Amino acid sequence: MVFGLFGGGDVKIGVDIDERAGGFGPGDTLEARITLDAGKGLKAREVRAGLVIVERYETTDEYRDNDGAGRTRDVWKTDETWVRREVLARDDVPAGQQSYSFAWPIPTNAPPPCAGKIVQVRYLVKVTVDKKLAKDINVERVINIVSHAPGRNDAPVELGSSSDNEARMWFTLPRLEFLEGEIIRGMLHIEPYQSYGAREIRAHLNRVETVFPGDRTHRESITVTKAPVSPGLTLQPGVPLHLPFEITLPAVGCPSHATGKTQVSWVLEGVIDRAMQDDTNVQQEIGVYTAPPRA
Repeated sequence: MVFGLFGGGDVKIGVDIDERAGGFGPGDTLEARITLDAGKGLKAREVRAGLVIVERYETTDEYRDNDGAGRTRDVWKTDETWVRREVLARDDVPAGQQSYSFAWPIPTNAPPPCAGKIVQVRYLVKVTVDKKLAKDINVERVINIVSHAPGRNDAPVELGSSSDNEARMWFTLPRLEFLEGEIIRGMLHIEPYQSYGAREIRAHLNRVETVFPGDRTHRESITVTKAPVSPGLTLQPGVPLHLPFEITLPAVGCPSHATGKTQVSWVLEGVIDRAMQDDTNVQQEIGVYTAPPRA
């Protein structure tokens, strides 16, 4: 598959990938074929190709304004990691068409692709022509990498920590690992310690993105979806509630991951919505993935 004519007709660069149904997983081998057609030849410091992880994230940095007051600002940064790097040519790119074949393993410990608010990760096959005294020529192809559920937390569980002393709250869940697009069917349990009114009881699904580099840890919590569990009612001590609910995990392409730089967590939250007072809630972290456990 040829990806365009670059450099004013200097070189044609082709990138062809053996696609895999459902995408590549960690540890899988990606087979790539690179073709260069330099016509009558090309001067370049280097031509390189490889498998690249691009991690883009928003840091929170501190600075002082003109009056000496401390301020913070959010700054986007991009790290490009060449997982595999092959040198195709140096100095002179031969005339005519050259073909190269490679087999690159997908790293087992790298973060999955993520399209988050402050955390973004992509996998690329990239070809760079580093030209002398001219702008580099880059050709990139995005690779579909999936995140397999570990398959360790697939039994029903009862757990969750309440936020205050007005009621004990917890969840019953079928497991702690879910796939994007899946419907979570669970039970929200409430044991009131006192009588109080609720405008509504809901289940929330929150995605928490964390960026560690920078002067301060940058964290964003996004409520991705909400689902009603119960209409308004009065909670009474000694009258426990056991409320079934369903909430859908949207397929947003941002599964759970944790590295030294960034982290994405998913949190299921039960909320007792109260008028003119702080809500009562319970939270439980779950794992979200884009592919089932490996067979």
